[in-house]
Amino acid sequence: MRKQELCLQLEILAEIDSPPEFAKARLEYQVRRLSAAMAHQDRTAQDQDTMAASLALMRTYWLTGAVSPHESVPIEARFERALQALRGSTRRDPC
Repeated sequence: MRKQELCLQLEILAEIDSPPEFAKARLEYQVRRLSAAMAHQDRTAQDQDTMAASLALMRTYWLTGAVSPHESVPIEARFERALQALRGSTRRDPC
């Protein structure tokens, strides 16, 4: 599901844990991301700027269609947790 994938990416950017049931998906995503970075030998602007990447993911999340009611609560909780972590990391950033 697209919203779960977006939450996973936000959790990685926020440097917070994903729920245990998403450990395999998280590892697979990180391997793909690392492979792509190694293939290009440079980082994209999205990789360099966590905030810009986060904003792009948030916008996509908000524009992605609704999910079933029983899936909505845990997905929204993950999304909100990632947002809170990202907000906290920007407050700690001296730049």
